[in-house]
Amino acid sequence: MRILGSAGLWILTTGLLAGAFSNGTALADQCRPGIVGAVDTPGSALDVELVGSLAYVADGTSGGLAIIDVTDPYEPTVLGSHESPGGGRSLAVFGNYVYLADGPNGVQIFDASDPEDLAIVGTFSTFDYARQLCLSDSMLLVTEAFPGTSWRGVELFDISTPVSPELLGRVETPGFANSIAISGSYAYVADGSLHMIELVDPKNPTIVATLELSGSATDVAIQGDRAFVANYDTGVEIVRIGDPQFFEVVHSVPIGFPFTVSVHEDRGFVGSYDDVLFILDISDPDNADRIDVVDFPGLAFGMACSGSFLHTAGGAVGVRVVDLCSPTSSAGSVTSSRVRNTLDVSPNPAAQRVRMSLADGRWAGPLELFDVDGRRVATHQPPLGTSLSASWDLSSIPPGFYWVRGATDRGTATGALRLLR
Repeated sequence: MRILGSAGLWILTTGLLAGAFSNGTALADQCRPGIVGAVDTPGSALDVELVGSLAYVADGTSGGLAIIDVTDPYEPTVLGSHESPGGGRSLAVFGNYVYLADGPNGVQIFDASDPEDLAIVGTFSTFDYARQLCLSDSMLLVTEAFPGTSWRGVELFDISTPVSPELLGRVETPGFANSIAISGSYAYVADGSLHMIELVDPKNPTIVATLELSGSATDVAIQGDRAFVANYDTGVEIVRIGDPQFFEVVHSVPIGFPFTVSVHEDRGFVGSYDDVLFILDISDPDNADRIDVVDFPGLAFGMACSGSFLHTAGGAVGVRVVDLCSPTSSAGSVTSSRVRNTLDVSPNPAAQRVRMSLADGRWAGPLELFDVDGRRVATHQPPLGTSLSASWDLSSIPPGFYWVRGATDRGTATGALRLLR
């Protein structure tokens, strides 16, 4: 097994999953997932999209756009990269053009006809902080939200003239618009809840149904008439979509701290804030179940599958290649102790000061606070060697959704936090 680089794009191959299993039972030893390749990117990989043998990477707050040749999954190679003013959060590929969500700078338009000579050929402003992009034919949808900003929602742009997008319409969402996916004439937005937005009239997009979830929806992916929703507090929710009258949860898969979700054919992939990647069997979505787990340093911010490989954008640890049917693998146990190691955060939501308590173990290192872009925004030192609660003043942190991670003698403990003012 060859592992290359320490940051950038990582790839996970789906292979032929022989000997499938359920209820957390592992695949046969001869067919286990494992990391087989990696490549550095200049920034922090937050999103990835595949077109043929090329992986397009939104390269984080310190980067921009990177394009990687993934013809050989064991030796992916960066062909070219280009900075953007605010870095890249998410991207969408439209022919030879790449649209990059650039936070406070709106959306940057790249000419990617020559991956080794990328160039910004246009930019357009968004009403607020551009976060996630989703493409439907020649219509680009942009989710916009950031802690402390005044507007949260989705804007629709006509990109039939690629370098001169035209604003069609916008719709405000009640919460922090984390993720968006499109199916037919509806868009689905995860903002803690899940909203169904009708797109029949792009100049007047309208929320026609809202599904309140017992937790915090952070990501959504769609296959057929089912949406797969990463719900940090409960796991993955499978939702019936297509008809506002029958917009409901039909099944749940318990998973520790899901952060992102991606689907491809009969497999689902779930990035967890506990540094693992879960694999689901979704051949029957209403009875989906976990079938394996891969130890995954860092967070799987973005995932894209083509053929037998899943490519994962892992933030500061980069782009990785993982073979799901590798004779030598780094696959771990679904019942890993890390998955059970949680932080109790109270009060939650909080206004200023919070208290962190361990469900098990003792403090062995600092507490870290991350925003939804994966940036560490604060640290705090708990009473090391003890299990005492740690009090943390967060009055200087803008309102929004955050993740907390702490080092303990039993591994990494994680929790979610919502700050209000």
